[in-house]
Amino acid sequence: MANEPARTDATGLDSLNEVVSLDAGEFLFREGDAADALYIVRKGTLRVVSGSTVYETLKPGGIVGEMAIVDQSARRSASVIAGTHAELTKIDTAQFLALVAHNPDFSLEVMRVMARRLRIMNRRYRRDQT
Repeated sequence: MANEPARTDATGLDSLNEVVSLDAGEFLFREGDAADALYIVRKGTLRVVSGSTVYETLKPGGIVGEMAIVDQSARRSASVIAGTHAELTKIDTAQFLALVAHNPDFSLEVMRVMARRLRIMNRRYRRDQT
């Protein structure tokens, strides 16, 4: 869910050809679904939601579903719905490992996304406790 521009040339994503297209209002996945891949937003916007809470709005270059790569036994922790027509690159575990082997910095990008989200959730949790 980074809002940085896509770096497809640096990561080798141009060689990945599984593109997922969503219409506005269509779910990429729902909270509780089995998790098997992460996605990088190529076009459009998506919202990460749980119940009526919008956690984040994703734009091109954003990463979503990264916990599926790290914790393969876990289910989706939130739902992702397209706000506009969207196109995403799907990256499964094998592709992720190949990307990291080719470009180790890609793993740092994913960890930065996870760290940023954890900091945001920590701030929200502390605010809710006061």
